[in-house]
Amino acid sequence: MRLMDWEQVPYFLAVARAGSLRRAAEQLNANHGTVDRHIKALEAAYGVQLFSRNRKGLTLTSAGELFLPIAEEAETALVSARRRLSGLDREESGIV
Repeated sequence: MRLMDWEQVPYFLAVARAGSLRRAAEQLNANHGTVDRHIKALEAAYGVQLFSRNRKGLTLTSAGELFLPIAEEAETALVSARRRLSGLDREESGIV
């Protein structure tokens, strides 16, 4: 995964979970066009279509189904890292 791909993962996960660009955009506090651009960039980076687009929204393709657990693992690892590392550089100072 290239560094730029990591920026697209939250958008992929939001659309996969919400089922539509509009609902994903609401969850991410973004607009639908921004979410769509990120999804298209991720699809272009991998050379596969991750979602099927229809009138009811978006559904995962077989490639999207394969990518979903990988993206979820990446999300879990990053959340875990944040929890473990957050505040480590803050040291108590002064007279005790």
